[in-house]
Amino acid sequence: MLAEKITLCMATPVDASTIAALSRDDIEYGLPWSWTPARVERAIRHRDVNVVVAKQAQVLVGFGIMQYGDQGANLNLLGVSKDQRRLGTGTHIVEWLERVAVNAGIFDIVVQLRQQNVAAKAFYQGLGFEVIDHLPGYYGNHEVAIVMAKNLSALKESGDR
Repeated sequence: MLAEKITLCMATPVDASTIAALSRDDIEYGLPWSWTPARVERAIRHRDVNVVVAKQAQVLVGFGIMQYGDQGANLNLLGVSKDQRRLGTGTHIVEWLERVAVNAGIFDIVVQLRQQNVAAKAFYQGLGFEVIDHLPGYYGNHEVAIVMAKNLSALKESGDR
């Protein structure tokens, strides 16, 4: 069940530092910090990227960064604060980004995640993503990435969501 009173909206540059800190602490731990406030702000301002934030009582509790190309989209980053995990916030964010992709005529999404992140792999599998590749040394030249993909054609055909 979705956490109560969660609202989704487009991120603004004011959100960049909070997003970057959540990435540093909960996603990029043990790696050099790459999603710095400046990088997140560039993503927020980029015309081919959507940065959506989930807020509860005006507090940022999750975010998703999706970059759209001509043929597909890459879910660059997804983060949910520890106290909001397993409440539906992450699913809500991904489903919102999927709807945007379908509305833009994009039906293929990929995401990369740490091989050791079993919870993330299960989360994405639960959303219909499938493992399509492994990239040795993707993270910091020493950690393997799992590449997962999902085709969204069924969303357009069924009109779901």
